[in-house]
Amino acid sequence: MKVINRSVNNLDLESLLNKESLKGVLQGNRKLWKGVTGKRIVFFPSIKNNAQMPCESRLEAANCIDLEFNNEVRSYRTQPFTIKLNKKDTYTPDTLHIDHLGSLTVREVKFSGALQCNELRIRLAKINSIFLKHGISFVVLTEKQLQTSPHVENRKFLYRCSHLHFHDFQLNQACELLPSSPSNYTLGLFRSDCKKLGLEPLIADKLLFTGMALYKQEKKLNSNSLVWRSGGLK
Repeated sequence: MKVINRSVNNLDLESLLNKESLKGVLQGNRKLWKGVTGKRIVFFPSIKNNAQMPCESRLEAANCIDLEFNNEVRSYRTQPFTIKLNKKDTYTPDTLHIDHLGSLTVREVKFSGALQCNELRIRLAKINSIFLKHGISFVVLTEKQLQTSPHVENRKFLYRCSHLHFHDFQLNQACELLPSSPSNYTLGLFRSDCKKLGLEPLIADKLLFTGMALYKQEKKLNSNSLVWRSGGLK
């Protein structure tokens, strides 16, 4: 395992973020493969990275989908590097991402119950202080932020169409069908009207994925959900 010196700097991390995939998979510093005993390895299909992102759990995969929906995030890597905390202890983040302003953020994903451990909290505080010295944000997320319902179900529902590609003209053409504010216009009607225009019905879902169309996020998304325009192509 490659261990980066404790004096990690932005140049090191930015080079990691430019790492290219191997056969469509972006392995991190710790190589993860499906079928490993005692681990539930998930390969998340990332649109932003154009590669499969290995994750050690479904919670880590939920972190990936959160990064995909975050418009501020430009790209990210899972298990990106390892740093030394002391002579015996090392640390490998769950993800590293860069935003459109060039700021770097390290994310650690834990189940909320694990954070009740005082020893773990001390360790995370130490890790935070290391990154803080280098101007790198450190964030700890739990299932309470990443797997809340219906938030996570809606994102999974929309992410299934994330790989679909449409021209800007088609997206704007579909967007013109939407009301400017919530009314009685549903996702099902939107898909039907798109089809009448000769468009792929799932362009309606793509608009919701991109944020060009809006829905009530506190409710489970389905064909009966009300949808409306957010303001046009971004």
